[in-house]
Amino acid sequence: MSNGSGVDFRFPFTPYDTQKQFMEELYATLNEGKIGLFESPTGTGKTLSLLCGSLAWLHNTSKLPDDYSRDSAAPSQNGLKNESDVPSWLLDETDEDFHLKELREKQLFQLKQLKEKLDSYQRGKLKRLLPVTSTPETKRSERVESDDEELLLDTITPAAAEEEDPPIGVTKVFYCSRTHSQLNQVFEEFRRTAWARDMHCSLLGGRRALCVNPSVGKLPTDAQISDACLFLQRSRSRGKPGCPFHAKEKEAAVCSELLLENLAIEDLLRTSRVVGGCPYYAARRAVPYLELVLLPYNLILNEKSREALGLDLHNQVVVFDEAHNLSSALSEIHSPRVTRDMLALSLRQLEAYHARYADRLSSLSHSFLIHLQTVLRALLAVLTSPPPALGRVSVLRTDAFLRLLRVEDINLFDLLRFVAAKRILFKLNGFVDRMRGEESEGGGKSEGGGKSGNEGGGKREIGGKRESEGLAPISHFPAVLAFIGALTSDSEDTKIVVDCGNTPFVQLLLLNPESHFETIIQDARSVIITGGTLQPFEEFHSLLFPHIASDRIHSISLPHVLHASHVRSLFITPSSFHFDYASRGNPALLAELTKYLSVLYDAVPRGLVVFFPSFSFLQLYLRHLHTSQQFARLNQKKRLFVEERGKDVFSEYASFLREPSAQASLFAVVGGKLSEGINFSDDLGRCIAIVGMPYPNKEDVVLKERMQYMDARKPGSGQQFYSNLCIKAVNQAIGRAFRHKDDWASVVFLDCRYAQPAIRQGLTSWIEKRGVVCSSSSEVAEALRSFYELF
Repeated sequence: MSNGSGVDFRFPFTPYDTQKQFMEELYATLNEGKIGLFESPTGTGKTLSLLCGSLAWLHNTSKLPDDYSRDSAAPSQNGLKNESDVPSWLLDETDEDFHLKELREKQLFQLKQLKEKLDSYQRGKLKRLLPVTSTPETKRSERVESDDEELLLDTITPAAAEEEDPPIGVTKVFYCSRTHSQLNQVFEEFRRTAWARDMHCSLLGGRRALCVNPSVGKLPTDAQISDACLFLQRSRSRGKPGCPFHAKEKEAAVCSELLLENLAIEDLLRTSRVVGGCPYYAARRAVPYLELVLLPYNLILNEKSREALGLDLHNQVVVFDEAHNLSSALSEIHSPRVTRDMLALSLRQLEAYHARYADRLSSLSHSFLIHLQTVLRALLAVLTSPPPALGRVSVLRTDAFLRLLRVEDINLFDLLRFVAAKRILFKLNGFVDRMRGEESEGGGKSEGGGKSGNEGGGKREIGGKRESEGLAPISHFPAVLAFIGALTSDSEDTKIVVDCGNTPFVQLLLLNPESHFETIIQDARSVIITGGTLQPFEEFHSLLFPHIASDRIHSISLPHVLHASHVRSLFITPSSFHFDYASRGNPALLAELTKYLSVLYDAVPRGLVVFFPSFSFLQLYLRHLHTSQQFARLNQKKRLFVEERGKDVFSEYASFLREPSAQASLFAVVGGKLSEGINFSDDLGRCIAIVGMPYPNKEDVVLKERMQYMDARKPGSGQQFYSNLCIKAVNQAIGRAFRHKDDWASVVFLDCRYAQPAIRQGLTSWIEKRGVVCSSSSEVAEALRSFYELF
């Protein structure tokens, strides 16, 4: 598909005006190297527009003409009459740009040669290869085990020799979303486009998502999987059994298949198991050749994760999809939290390790281990026996918290450098694994055959306890070290939360995510932030890139592809219809709510979804329905399903509505699982009703700190942030019902506050503009009757 500007977007079908505008605006934003904020309603084909717009730009700015050579770069040397004979983009090319493109062509040629050499693995022959299996003997050799010498802190432990990817400066598109399931959907959309024939794409994940070694992939934490992987690599370098999947030729075969076939994640894993090559390292090998890299937020928002994967964002395009909560996600990733139980277990493991090797450590290692235990004991003491100065929940500056711990004389920077240099995390995990393994193999016997102490395979005693007692196989040490590391940042942008409640924990709270996003903004050529509900755009500007000039930011809110007649929103105006925290338990108000819901039950065909502001209010209202004997009446009109934490009620609801004449209703919660990740298209949601306003708890300590921090920087911004949290959640819930251009549904706002101009303006524009004000339940009934008669 070409447009007026002559760009061929290769859209798989004739685009709607909204999709065409999206691609054109995106193309221009990338061309100018700007930051883009693109709000496009759910159901408008946003993903396809993003892919086709960005890949068209990438194709047009990186291609070389067939007859172009380095010597032809200078017009005067090629007989060109004037610069008009040369494409404008070519005039802007530098020798370095041309060299990078030549490099990429060379690498692709080498890839083609690699493909030919590894043909035995490709094109149907894969299935004739036997899967790699493990006998009990090989499983035992692959297990993460270590002898005492390798577990000693004073033994030199060289880093695993990981092959560095060759540097490549060709621009890529890094497409980020929140979950692997969302990225899988993006990948399938990519394969629908013509770009899939010419460009390489892969989903890049961490070791947890991509490890196929059964003895490693089953480990409970990401840190343990990573350390086990590196340990097996080091073992092989010493001539011991390593990971059978980490073989260069087999990884190259998997990499080749990935690039040539654009494998989905499940196909990549299947291919890796058949070939016997590691998909994690194969995907890393593939990165230099990829034009489109799909990855979850945490791998790109965390600088250490980027470094571990070798991701260089310099001059790249970074796209954040489903980004309505991007700033919150960034804050959460950089707000480490540890519980009392995590600290207690980590301390027990560290004490057992120290006792085992105390007489074989250098004085320096001995000293640092004592310091590390001192810090852990101090953290544990604060949560076990809180000082009188602390309340149930307290918020402190980092320096005040360190004084509370009484560890000011310990240099945390030196301590962390020691931890990293001696690879304590790896060695502690290896020690714990070994102790648990020995106990399992020895049947837990310490006195077999009349022997005692350390004889006959028994465990030595430490403080009257067996060495492995209390050493759970799960390691929380990575989280503990991350928190200690965070204590070294004494910044006005962070606070320490100490919660001494039922599940005591301590957490570093990042109040300002800007600094962690700044490196991405500075490195990338262009950053695109997109989603169905982004407004107000000013919030992204103030929270993520306040120092970026406004002329470098391009913001646009695109209309829905729905016809205006397919949406009707109703605003209820009686002032008494107000579900704030103080009045929501009023029996008269709840009875009024039942009267309005009864109208919806009578008027709405097929599926009706009612969102409540919280689980507690939902339960309160359900009790009211049972007490007033109204539950059975509503359930008789429409089978009533209720969202519960940890239960898949949506499947039951959707299954029930498969019957052509079935009538059903679903009570759900804004901010719950059903309000964000579920589609209520067509008969699953012919009406979305919003009861009350889902403002978060203003007394929440974390929220209060965040709001106070914002107000200190800009008066009033904290309250605006608080209001935006509510409206964004409402907009997100509403968007679940409109999934394609032919969909139709009504939206009913069951709280008079939604009719207030300031709040109404915050709603998604295509909902707000199609609103009808109703002052009574009879007006609601008439408005719904006239709407549903159209279909």
